[in-house]
Amino acid sequence: MDPGRARPSRRVRQDLLGDSALLASLADLIEVGGNLGVDGTAPTVVVGAPHHCRAGGLLAAGHDVETGPIAQQVARDLGGRHVVADELRTFVDLNKGPPAKPPDQDPDRLGASSKWFADRALAEFYQSQIFCGLPRTVVEIHGFDGEADLDIELSTGLSAARHRVGGPAWAPALQAVRETLRAALQETPGPWGALPRVGVFPLDRAVRMRASDTWTFERVSRLRLLGLDIHGLHIELHKRLRVGRQVSAHTTAALARAIVKAVEAFRAAAPPPAGVQPERLAEALGLHAPGMPLSGTAEAFEVRKCLEASVGTGRVHLHADDLARLGLRPGETALVAAPGSACGRLLLPVAAEDSVPATVRLEASIRRRLGVRLGQQVLIASCRAGTTDLSGTPGVVLAVREDDDATVELLDRGRAPGRCLLRAAPGRSLEVDTRAGRPPIDLRVPSVTLGWRQAQHLGVTCGDVLWIEAPEG
Repeated sequence: MDPGRARPSRRVRQDLLGDSALLASLADLIEVGGNLGVDGTAPTVVVGAPHHCRAGGLLAAGHDVETGPIAQQVARDLGGRHVVADELRTFVDLNKGPPAKPPDQDPDRLGASSKWFADRALAEFYQSQIFCGLPRTVVEIHGFDGEADLDIELSTGLSAARHRVGGPAWAPALQAVRETLRAALQETPGPWGALPRVGVFPLDRAVRMRASDTWTFERVSRLRLLGLDIHGLHIELHKRLRVGRQVSAHTTAALARAIVKAVEAFRAAAPPPAGVQPERLAEALGLHAPGMPLSGTAEAFEVRKCLEASVGTGRVHLHADDLARLGLRPGETALVAAPGSACGRLLLPVAAEDSVPATVRLEASIRRRLGVRLGQQVLIASCRAGTTDLSGTPGVVLAVREDDDATVELLDRGRAPGRCLLRAAPGRSLEVDTRAGRPPIDLRVPSVTLGWRQAQHLGVTCGDVLWIEAPEG
């Protein structure tokens, strides 16, 4: 592939894009290459570059220029698959989802709702290529520029994720990736000018790009809560390492080799998941909230921007007097709901903050899930944690079929094929007939293979977690 121009991938599927000619044309700019798993074995590593653009291109502004060639070489050296998008950030941010619901139709902005669906379709298509075959390691290569304390920033995305599946167990893996990368860069003297400065979040607080609000690492978090041994690494490279007279094929190859060594060290030290955690999965999917009994009266709060120091904590920040009036203590769980929204209901931990009374500080990822903007109101009430209206078991979407067969393939050792109810989120469920499936990879958790219309109805794609239940009634 020409480093600056992606060619159409044979894996582009128009059915996943709603048979839209425009979306299919844009998806042609997502190249998928390397180990595609066509022989029935899925690659264990996938490396993505969702914001690539060639240097000097007309649309280069706002892109992570020249990250594509680095992602390709890292994937090739690791025997994995690469997924590189070219110039698509002009239209959509592929590793972030759109707001929870489309905007209301406005006669003066007729394209707003269509753009919401287009953004979501393209982002889901990119995610389907990343998680096809459920790889064990997902790496994303990004870029930044300007004055900075570091040249390479890394994060698992888990320590900052809303599902709180990071923690002290990750310290050995984070230390291993930092020390291995530093040593590998020192082994290649000369091409850098000054030796690149490396930081890993949360070990190094100078790291600014923490992957705290991305669909990619949200999926990794949920799959770990499902008990799958999967982990991710978010890598940010300063522009001086990617573009300029000091950058050549030699420096790019050396940088890729150093990243490969760091990824291998990270994979060797990454901790296994803690097993299936259905309560936390239900909370992550927002499926707790409909049946959650309240222990107090809900009150309205104006949404304010989260303080930078609190970004990535996944908490609801309220004034201490408001917490006391709601009957909540820091660390306890509250129900947060967007008025009039069928899907904007979440269970989240609370924290006390010296903020304005009757306001709540929410980070961008939580606002996005609720479908609210700054200045709007949300309802907050205390609740009794640990109860749920769900039965059944969580499972994963293993694949989306090209055909439009209405029967779902199901692999669940504890459930015989038959009629099932699939829940992906509040307001998004589907009752289906199932037949026994044969997944191409060895899975120890329930999985489903959907037809593409079923996947569109549920708003899911490969790697998404959903709930499998007996049908209602």
